[in-house]
Amino acid sequence: MNASKTRKFIWWSHGANATRSTAQFFRTIFSDFYTYAPPNNLLGSPSHEFDIPSGCEKFVIVSNVRNPYTLSVSSFKDILEQCVNEGKDLPNFEDWIYSLDKEQASMSDDIRWSVVNRMPDYFIRMESLEEDLVNLPFVQSWLSEDTNNNVILEDALNNHIRRNCYINENPYDKYKDGFQDIRGLYTQEIADKVIQLFNPVYFDKIGYSIDSWKSN
Repeated sequence: MNASKTRKFIWWSHGANATRSTAQFFRTIFSDFYTYAPPNNLLGSPSHEFDIPSGCEKFVIVSNVRNPYTLSVSSFKDILEQCVNEGKDLPNFEDWIYSLDKEQASMSDDIRWSVVNRMPDYFIRMESLEEDLVNLPFVQSWLSEDTNNNVILEDALNNHIRRNCYINENPYDKYKDGFQDIRGLYTQEIADKVIQLFNPVYFDKIGYSIDSWKSN
């Protein structure tokens, strides 16, 4: 559970959604941005737990999200690396996607959101990470308080957002324009399975294009 009690926001992020970069960004500009662990521990590393810390029930919730087509490929590449490390046979992408249901996928954040009966108020899209972070209302409010905060913001963006320190961690990752390269992996049938796993939230509510797999 990640939050700033001064800025009154809670931040959620599934893995493979620029979690570490975003956490470092928030930690640089907000001194009281912590990961809260029961009962009263404050941790330095970000948590993927989707919950609400005590006393933060009325705070706004922001969440990192990512195009479901690239997120699915990124998750599959993690499976490949795990299989190699464990000496297991490598699955192919199509078989792996078809083997998933919404629960097994563990990628569909709307399942996690439903546990606490809250949907995020704001989304930080990995594809527009810098823009979405800077435009968050509590970031804009912080910027208006002191002109020196613009310098702090630029430092945070340069060190944690504009430079991807975590690219190529997985030897199976391939990138195109800084994002997971999904060319040649999707057919309409495979895309339909991803739509089944991630809709209605990711496409209908967050606004990712159902046809965005075709443009990669």
